[in-house]
Amino acid sequence: MSLLKQVRLTKYGFIRRPDWDFSDDGNRFTCYEYYGCRVSYLKSDGVWYIAARYEKYELSWEERKDLPCYHDLDMLNGVDSVSEEDIEKLKASIVIFVRAYDAKADLLNKNNPTMDEMKTFRDNYRNYYKDLKKQIDDRFKASILKLGEYALSSFKRYYDGLERQCECYDDEYLQSIFGTGLSRQFMKSKTSDFYYRELDNYLKRVGL
Repeated sequence: MSLLKQVRLTKYGFIRRPDWDFSDDGNRFTCYEYYGCRVSYLKSDGVWYIAARYEKYELSWEERKDLPCYHDLDMLNGVDSVSEEDIEKLKASIVIFVRAYDAKADLLNKNNPTMDEMKTFRDNYRNYYKDLKKQIDDRFKASILKLGEYALSSFKRYYDGLERQCECYDDEYLQSIFGTGLSRQFMKSKTSDFYYRELDNYLKRVGL
């Protein structure tokens, strides 16, 4: 195994993409492209950070995490030595992952929900939380003077959360995830009574 003192990714077929460069925690990452993947690069304090990301959003994280070579995309992210063999292995892993990703996306995209289905799901979701909010509203009006300052501030935090649930997932959001794995994940969303339960507990404390 021949360890490298310097890594010039262009030497191994990576295409320099300065338009993808970014900064993180004060460090400037240079970026490259290989087989459709963005590959970011940084060497800092003797540690190499080389990571590949396939920036397509047809699959959710749950759908992509078990694909072959998914974890190998980070095999050189945070290591103190890099060899030519490591670079070649990363390249092979990228190709395997991208092919597996595209194949799975082609299969699953046939089952993407339509926009009408997503809007119907969204409207039902909103109505669920609006019903809960109305129950709280009716009780809250009679209890506002009975709540202490601390209880009132906590109440407001959960009330604001319940109100946000009533208005979440606007048309712009639905359009942004339409045709992707996030749209399938969205249709599996489950409503939660968390905010309602917390509000209910505060009201019970004052006898309402």
